[in-house]
Amino acid sequence: GQLGLALNAHDVSYPFFDSHLERRVQFVSSTQALPPDLDWLVLSPQRLPPRGLWRQVLRTPGGWRLYAR
Repeated sequence: GQLGLALNAHDVSYPFFDSHLERRVQFVSSTQALPPDLDWLVLSPQRLPPRGLWRQVLRTPGGWRLYAR
């Protein structure tokens, strides 16, 4: 599935790409309408939760969140 990243300017993004750089990743804003083809969404700690039919599936102790649609 498609992965969206709602990160801050200084957050590291390279871990979200696979080792062969074949995974498609979209950088998105958590406060605007998200593309309909996203299945997964990663939010950095300061980002607002998404609206709509998203469910949180993981939260790290540092506040990072993973959502699924």
